[in-house]
Amino acid sequence: MKESQRFLAKGKSCLARREMAPALGNFERALKLCPVGSRRQLADILFYLGVTMLKLGDPDAALRSFAAGSRVLKRAGRCYGMVRRLANCYGMVRQGCPDEDDRRAFCAIQMRRYLQTKPSGRIGTAAERDMVADLIHEHWRGLKEAHPLAGLDAQRKLALFCAVTIVFPALACPKSLAESVIPVNFIEKRRISAAERCLCGSGLPYMTCCGRTSEVSARSGGAN
Repeated sequence: MKESQRFLAKGKSCLARREMAPALGNFERALKLCPVGSRRQLADILFYLGVTMLKLGDPDAALRSFAAGSRVLKRAGRCYGMVRRLANCYGMVRQGCPDEDDRRAFCAIQMRRYLQTKPSGRIGTAAERDMVADLIHEHWRGLKEAHPLAGLDAQRKLALFCAVTIVFPALACPKSLAESVIPVNFIEKRRISAAERCLCGSGLPYMTCCGRTSEVSARSGGAN
């Protein structure tokens, strides 16, 4: 516990001097060494860790730290005060207007659903990220046109957000395609790798763009 207190004191000293990186490192060490039963000290560490994250420009991480500290003291203390100050009705960082709060909550729900369909659990390319973001935004606009959100409470809005089902395109390279087809760039006289940008200019990997379309066409032809 003494080691944890020492790192906490060092972190606070660095924070006072606006030395953000050393402050962050000291608070993280203090958190790691703090006994679980020392609730007050644990909440203090989480509070200063959150303050450091705010000063580093990461309000989402700061809110997570404040929320953890609030739970430690059962929704009391400075961390709880910061949660009330920063969080919106969805438990996310409050934006400049309610409409943006709603949009971010909808996007977070749909992005989580998309990532759950991927074995890796993450976005693979910038083109994939942009495609998914555009698709989610399109459905967000459709939801707002069909269901005006003004006057609804957060629970009702969340029910509407969760009721929207987006059919995301499959962006995984089928194993059978990779084994049966050898993609070739005849102009440059070389094979095309699975992750290489498609020659059509879409920005997507070949195997999830024209390469994937080729397999669908082949199957359709065989069925006839």
